[in-house]
Amino acid sequence: MLETPKNLTRNILLGMFFGFFVGSLAYYFDFIPSSIESFIQIYIFNLGGSIFINLLKMLIVPLVFFSLVSGISSLTSLKSLGNITLKTISLYLGTTAIAVTLSLIVASIFKPGAGYSSDIAAPDKLPEGQTVYSTILDIFPSNIIEAMAHNEMLAVVFFSILFGLALNKTNHLTNNLSESFEKLNTVFMQLVLMVMAFAPIGVFCLIGKFVITDGLDIFQEAFMYVV
Repeated sequence: MLETPKNLTRNILLGMFFGFFVGSLAYYFDFIPSSIESFIQIYIFNLGGSIFINLLKMLIVPLVFFSLVSGISSLTSLKSLGNITLKTISLYLGTTAIAVTLSLIVASIFKPGAGYSSDIAAPDKLPEGQTVYSTILDIFPSNIIEAMAHNEMLAVVFFSILFGLALNKTNHLTNNLSESFEKLNTVFMQLVLMVMAFAPIGVFCLIGKFVITDGLDIFQEAFMYVV
């Protein structure tokens, strides 16, 4: 059985509270020396938050790869794969459509950015948006290692499905290698839980990072979205 962190939700909420508290003390009150405030901002909030985000990013690709490969390679019927794929695509498209619709509705009501000055200089050249052509092409990677290194998730998912199918068809030749992938998937699930045990500290650092830089004003507009 996987070992899950105890009282994780409570500890994350406590991390949020103390992030607000310590960040507010440093931002709104002058009794903290500037040298100590800079140390807190750089070596506690910024460094701690960045480490936590990097740990999460580190797990995304292997977790997706091993979970998909272990799931697909253990299927007894390819019809099951078709049903899973159809449900996954439908869920993805459905949640995307809902998210876009809600974003448009909320943006039309609250008009984010209306209170900011329009005199801020724009960059000389804006980055080009990804076209439908390039999006489809990126699903089929020419170098899967490079795609994994750049967290190109569509390519990772596609390769994982292909690898899982190939493993499913060759289980009788590979001495049930799929069982090894199932065990590796379990290992990475435990690794995720180990990283999440540090989530309260990571949340504390991330909240404190924003508060010590911009105060509580940055959360007012976000609070309106939540409401």
